[in-house]
Amino acid sequence: MTGQTLSEFFSKIYDDTYRPTLAYVTAHAGRFEDIPDIMQETYAELYRVISKKGRDFAREPAAFVKHIAKTRLSRFYKKHTPELAIIEDADFFEPALTELDDSLLNSALIDEINRFLEQKPLSTRKIFTLHFYFDMTLEEIASELGISLSAVKNRLYRTIAELRRLYMTD
Repeated sequence: MTGQTLSEFFSKIYDDTYRPTLAYVTAHAGRFEDIPDIMQETYAELYRVISKKGRDFAREPAAFVKHIAKTRLSRFYKKHTPELAIIEDADFFEPALTELDDSLLNSALIDEINRFLEQKPLSTRKIFTLHFYFDMTLEEIASELGISLSAVKNRLYRTIAELRRLYMTD
C-alpha cells in the first residue's frame, strides 16, 4: 500500500465494502428512507477513523465497516420502528420485476407494485429487496434477518404469487 494516498485507500475500502454494507443496512434498517443517512454516517465514520488511526486500523476492513454500520444503526434507532416509510423511487424494485416479465416494466406499473409492496409487513419488504435488489440467496437472507429459511421462502413466494396474480397478463 505504499504510495497510496488516504483518499485512494478509503476509495478502495468503500468500493470493496459498499454493496455488502448496503445489504446489511437494508436488512436492519427500520425504515427504507433512513438507509442513505445511515450509509453516509457509516462511511464518514470510516474516513474519520482511517484519517486518525492510519491505514492499519483493522486487519479486516470489511468486518470493521460492518461493525461501524451496526453501531450507526443502533445509534440511529433508539427504539424499534415497526412501520416502513413509503419508497419514493419508482425504480427501486425494477431489478426484481425483470424476473416476472420484461414487458411489465413501465413506470405506472412499477408505482402500482410499490404501492402493493407498501402494504406488506416490513420483514416481507426486506426479504423482497434483499433477494431481488441485492441478489442474496434465501439462506443468506434467513441468516441476516435471524428468521427461519421456511419463513423467508413463504413470505417471498407468497408475495411473488400475489404479484403474478395481480399483474401478469396471459
